[in-house]
Amino acid sequence: MHAIFAFIGTEYQQGFYFNNGSDHWGFRTNFPERLKEILMSTEASEVLGVYGGIHGSYVMRTIHDVYYTRGLSPELEASGIRLYASGGIGAWCCIYEDGRFFGKNLHETLIQKLIQVGTDNIRTISLGKEADSWAITFITARRNRAYEHNNIPIPLVNKIASMSSDESSNPRRPIVCF
Repeated sequence: MHAIFAFIGTEYQQGFYFNNGSDHWGFRTNFPERLKEILMSTEASEVLGVYGGIHGSYVMRTIHDVYYTRGLSPELEASGIRLYASGGIGAWCCIYEDGRFFGKNLHETLIQKLIQVGTDNIRTISLGKEADSWAITFITARRNRAYEHNNIPIPLVNKIASMSSDESSNPRRPIVCF
């Protein structure tokens, strides 16, 4: 197991979840209490991903294809979600295992990049507080990790770059969501 990091909070308060590849979870303030309880009662090795964003909505998926959700758009079904992110101005994005993609209030630059890269190649997706703030990591045609971003802080760009160059990570499992 390798690290998983998720930002799930509100526009005004930060809430973080992380696991550094061990059996222990780490939490920061304002993390949704119900999700914290679920994570604490689940073996770390059984968590495939935790995805969310600034409005407290989230999706947690286990290796047994059990999904725990909060605040998903009514038109989304939890089963089969591979990646999910929510951001400011009511924006959200959902990619399913079968490649289906749904989104709302997404910036045109992100939509163009998702089409260009192809949803099957996306490994992580994150939406920021501003409509034009986003980041993705993906696998290229040569099977290398790569990243694209728009209007995000430089320290975050540096972190994405270092993660994208980590070839030892399983390319089918997300390594970060923020």
